[in-house]
Amino acid sequence: MVSISKSVLVYYKMLALLFAIILSTGCSNDVDSSPDAPKAIRGTLNLSAWDLSQDGPLTLDGGWAFDWMQLLEPDQNAVPPRWFTVLPGSWQPAQPDKHSSTGYGTYRLRIILASPQQQLALRVPQIATAYKLWIGSELVASKGQVGTDAASSRPQTEAEMIYFQSPSTKFTLTLQVSNYEYRTSGVQSSIILGTAEMMAKEDRSRWMTDAFLYGSLFVMSIYHLGVFRIWRKDLARLYFGLFCLALGVYAILISDISPFGWVADLPWKAMMRAQYVMLSVNLSLAVLLFSALYPVEYSRRVLKIIVWSSILLSAYSLLAPFPLVTYADLLQIVITIPAAAYGLYVLGLAAKRKLDGAFTGLIGVLIIIALYIYLVSDGLRISESRILMAVGFILFVWLTSLIIHFRFAKTYREAESMSRHMREVNTGLERKINERTADLELSNQSLEKMNAELARLENSRRRLLSNISHDLGTPMTLIQGYVEAMLDGVVDKPEQLRKYLRLIHARIIGLNRLIHDLFELSKLEARQISFAMQELPVREYVGLFFERYELEVKNAGLSFELRLPSKEPGPSLFVMIDVDRLDQVYTNIIYNAIKHTPAGGTITLEYTVGAGRIVTRIGDSGPGIKEEDLPYVFDRFYRNDKLRSSAGGGSGLGLSIAKEIVEFHAGTIWAESSPGQGASILFVLPVFRPKDGG
Repeated sequence: MVSISKSVLVYYKMLALLFAIILSTGCSNDVDSSPDAPKAIRGTLNLSAWDLSQDGPLTLDGGWAFDWMQLLEPDQNAVPPRWFTVLPGSWQPAQPDKHSSTGYGTYRLRIILASPQQQLALRVPQIATAYKLWIGSELVASKGQVGTDAASSRPQTEAEMIYFQSPSTKFTLTLQVSNYEYRTSGVQSSIILGTAEMMAKEDRSRWMTDAFLYGSLFVMSIYHLGVFRIWRKDLARLYFGLFCLALGVYAILISDISPFGWVADLPWKAMMRAQYVMLSVNLSLAVLLFSALYPVEYSRRVLKIIVWSSILLSAYSLLAPFPLVTYADLLQIVITIPAAAYGLYVLGLAAKRKLDGAFTGLIGVLIIIALYIYLVSDGLRISESRILMAVGFILFVWLTSLIIHFRFAKTYREAESMSRHMREVNTGLERKINERTADLELSNQSLEKMNAELARLENSRRRLLSNISHDLGTPMTLIQGYVEAMLDGVVDKPEQLRKYLRLIHARIIGLNRLIHDLFELSKLEARQISFAMQELPVREYVGLFFERYELEVKNAGLSFELRLPSKEPGPSLFVMIDVDRLDQVYTNIIYNAIKHTPAGGTITLEYTVGAGRIVTRIGDSGPGIKEEDLPYVFDRFYRNDKLRSSAGGGSGLGLSIAKEIVEFHAGTIWAESSPGQGASILFVLPVFRPKDGG
């Protein structure tokens, strides 16, 4: 099912209501023109058996007395008629030897009522192109100027409702008519007689129907033009809106509520030309509308032919003299019939291809064909019922708007489908974007990690090269000096030669140790050394390293003390360490302490456990470290006479290596000292219980 918006449903309900109103108002006071109703015979209409108040209004159709080329007045009613002619119709049959529609004449009809009537009404249609009407001896209506030639006449046509009181049960209608401007002559529509009350009610009904119908056309025009203003790609709405507007203007021009009734002095010729131009405009807009609805099926060449033909016909309507210009409606039929036939072909082709609204369009074209013939050809008189014109208007407009709304509903349905598809695509796209974003974040993290590693490697490389160039320079210079002294013969005694060779050997050993420490430190900084981590109970850890260094410290003439935690660590407390790498930390710190502790001094190994960590303190009783040097003791090759001396055999990298190893164990290391009271190196390692994260 096609999803149609509420506004569209309301739109169709209004159209259905309009159709019902037209039918109800148009049929509420039907005028009796059936074969059983009285007819005028040889200038007399006998209504003695017809009660206007009971039987209703009736048309004064039939044979009227007619005097060709004579303008008779009521006081000349005794003059016998020369001819009789049938109304409605042309006066030409009354003059067999003349076929001109121009001229003048007098119609007369004697009416016989059953009884005197209080108030009667006579509806006189538009009569081409001027007339005077007497009821009895009273002149009751006059439109235009009746004349015996074109110069003395003035055209004006307007339907009129005349209210009067019958002079007696017998009275005569005298109607003078002249025509020099229109292609058809005579009285082409029925004159209607009825009671004043019924005729007034019928007149109000006609006005309401016409006003509502034409107002609806203008409302639909404004609606579709407004929609086009919002969506300018839909040319069908533009043409349909303009078509409704032009159709409404044309219908007002030819209707009983036309401007003729509002402004009596409007030029009749200008209004007639406007009618014919609007006919051409309507046809052009109709073909443009269907070409926009079915652009593939409708030939552009045929479209141009019809539109240009309508333009030429409009020019003819504006420029041709009267009465030739009044043949424009017949020329319009000549153009409309083939255009409608081609429209039927196009719609049939569209229906065969199962395009939306094609079958509805077929019905609409058939309606417009009948409507155009009815509107432009009074002589053909396919139907003289006003309700047919109103129904034709509303049916055609409704069916055409239905086609447009079929297209709108299809577009709306496609838009909904596309919107639903786009939502699905967007949902999938968002999911993919989130996935790709997560992947990119992982990649970014990986790149950041790689970048950090590269930065670490690059920094390590720079520092390695800097240190090598700095710390290899001094020993190599000494070795070079010793070798040059030997080559120059400065040292020639065997004892001196052995002494110099021992010095060179010592320097080479020191260089090997320095190079080894440099490469190891660089690998540690670049995290390129693997660690064999293992869980070790804290109670085993605190006794592991004391035993390893106790003998060496005592052999150096120093005391070695172990201070354990005041409370023995429980069996469930562990540290995660690489025993060999951590042993290297102890070696560097303890050997550094031995080197800087005088004979008879003391080295202390102390452990403290608490707050999820174990603190290791290795202290000596040496001279200590100056306060300003404490922040730099872990920097490689930091130069301080107390900490480093080439003559002492140290590489100056031991504490830097210890720092890297401790930090790899997620610990921290620092130095504490007071001058003259010794120095201490402390480092902290995390402890854990296996159930908490082992």
